[in-house]
Amino acid sequence: MKIRITFYISIWMAFIQSCSVETGLDTSLSGGEVKINSVISTHPVGRMTGFHFESNDKIGFFLVPYNMENGLPGDIDASLYARNVGYTYNNRAWQVITGNSVAWPGLRKADIYAYWPYDASLADARSHLFSVKSNQEMEDNYAASDFLWATVAGSDPVETVQLTFQHRMSKINVVVETEETGFEDDEVAVHLSDLDMDARIDLKEGTLSVDEYTAVSDINMQLLGYLSEDGLSKQGFQAIVVPQLIARGERLLTIHHKGIQYAYKAEEDIRFESGFTYTFHVRIKSNILYVTVESVNEWRDGGIFNGELVRLPKVIDLSSLDWTKSNVYHIYEGDELIGLAAKEYLFSRTISNVDFPAIMVYPVDETGAVDLTKGFIARQLNRKMNASFDFDLNTGQVHGGSVAFDTNENEIATFVKGTSAATNKVEFLASGEVAGVNDLYKTTLVARPYQLTDVDGNSYPIVKIAAQYWIRENLKTEHYRDGSAVEVYYYNNDRATYRDIFGALYTWDAMMDERGIAPEGWHVPTEPEWWALRDYLHPYPSYKLKKRALWYTFGDTDNVTGFSALPGGRRLNTGAFNEIYYWGQWWSSAIRTTTEGWRVYFGTDGIIGNSNLNKKFAESVRLMRDI
Repeated sequence: MKIRITFYISIWMAFIQSCSVETGLDTSLSGGEVKINSVISTHPVGRMTGFHFESNDKIGFFLVPYNMENGLPGDIDASLYARNVGYTYNNRAWQVITGNSVAWPGLRKADIYAYWPYDASLADARSHLFSVKSNQEMEDNYAASDFLWATVAGSDPVETVQLTFQHRMSKINVVVETEETGFEDDEVAVHLSDLDMDARIDLKEGTLSVDEYTAVSDINMQLLGYLSEDGLSKQGFQAIVVPQLIARGERLLTIHHKGIQYAYKAEEDIRFESGFTYTFHVRIKSNILYVTVESVNEWRDGGIFNGELVRLPKVIDLSSLDWTKSNVYHIYEGDELIGLAAKEYLFSRTISNVDFPAIMVYPVDETGAVDLTKGFIARQLNRKMNASFDFDLNTGQVHGGSVAFDTNENEIATFVKGTSAATNKVEFLASGEVAGVNDLYKTTLVARPYQLTDVDGNSYPIVKIAAQYWIRENLKTEHYRDGSAVEVYYYNNDRATYRDIFGALYTWDAMMDERGIAPEGWHVPTEPEWWALRDYLHPYPSYKLKKRALWYTFGDTDNVTGFSALPGGRRLNTGAFNEIYYWGQWWSSAIRTTTEGWRVYFGTDGIIGNSNLNKKFAESVRLMRDI
């Protein structure tokens, strides 16, 4: 069944009116065929999913004769007379899906049961498993979450038997309203939190209970539409849920508006009952949300509940981050940057016990810049790499410490050792700090891999080393910022083989052309910046920077920084190429003479060498972010 509600002037009728579906059974008095015709009987309060059956709707039908010997009612699960017979609607009449139509069992009385939606595999009529859908933003999923049930007890074989279908699920309406202008253009999302999704339904009694092994999930509510009324702009949402108890203090609603998430928690128990409609009115005023709750059905007033909406903790799940995409992630609440996570190497020559990789989290300061003085060590990793050339989690009580970087000196200024077990989730506190939280906390923030994209559309993962941010691969752009071509080379002039592995090779003059080879906010590193990198990692810095692949020999290479340097060789000023697999060489922006620039190089040992070099040589380029 599908919704046929227009959400304009009739919004309140859609929210608080109801009707039930009745189905007439035309029967002959002595063993004749049972025919089904659908009619609608309207009541003062509303249907959950619509006002009529639609073409191709299917119902399950039971006709259970009374016992011939003692005249007592039969057993719905034991009787095989007409058990779970499927009927489908063709917009005019109900037709049996397979087999013969049901006939009345002589002159005996019978109990009649019917339900929607039909399940041909139904095994236990006294404990039928039914589940609501989690993504009810989709209309089909919303409609498929409803369950209708009808019965007539002790019916004689009369000409017509009326079946009144009742809703066995509960319906939730949420009306979000505000005095703000332009609300109809705002993206508001509402979901129900941590609800039981599976029910066991007794088709004889029409009762249900939460399944013992129920799944628990959030439910995305369906947007009904928009309405302007009494100076308020409103958005309406709906969902169908399994009847269940929401205990005092449990979170029920999560509302997303303008990048902020709010949660509704009841101040007393709320029990969702079969056939009830519960309406939550939520008012947004100056970024504060107020709520009132009603429940009504066609029998009695369900009462009014009071509660409060609170802003959800700002939590990110670090275990969901894919470090192959970048060693740095930006963390957002909506569209607002609130922090940064990095898989990085912590090292100090002056502070003891600081020599390990870690998953770090940093907040932003009042200016919106990442605050490197408030680094939280969420997950400390082992210093020794594993067989996959990565670093396993330290299983000790060493997590939860902190570091503060001196950005001018590119070194760690202070370190506090952690004393806690590892946690996957961290919270950004109102105080501006970061703290680990229990894994049961809901993730409310979004993390996006930090990558640099050049004018050609090439994307480069980012690596953080102390206070510096570098691209994790060699540059391979073939154009300047203005789109004009760069003088670019590839090893042995073989672009197809070497470009994606080693990147491009550039002469110093091509690299430093005023048209700009680096995207806005990035630059070719200076000589002092290369030395700052070397000094942070001393001794044997290149072992910590080189990827354990393609080098002629590895030595103690472990790439603990994630810099992933490769031996891409170079092009000489004569046009010849050499030193691939033995040396990696990178230009700086420093100039020595009119004909010479300055570069660094990594060999098969652990040092970082440096020398002047003819500008017409073509070497690799790494970019560094502007401070």
